[in-house]
Amino acid sequence: MLPNDKSTQKYIVNDQCTKCGVCVQVCPVRNIMVDKKIDFDNHCEGCFSCLHLCPKNALHLKNEQSGMCWRNPDVSLNEII
Repeated sequence: MLPNDKSTQKYIVNDQCTKCGVCVQVCPVRNIMVDKKIDFDNHCEGCFSCLHLCPKNALHLKNEQSGMCWRNPDVSLNEII
């Protein structure tokens, strides 16, 4: 779990982001806002749904070793949202 006071410092949003809002919809604690850019609040629980479910693979951790993401093919995005 990410420490709440520093969770916003752990994420990078790259140029692939289309601001589609999937990250906002899958965040269980409503920690993400989309406007002209992606903004993170300080309530992150470290579930990484936003990272793994981003359709453009645009969200990453700063110290990430791999950009690979995985989603269970038997569970649709609509079921998760």
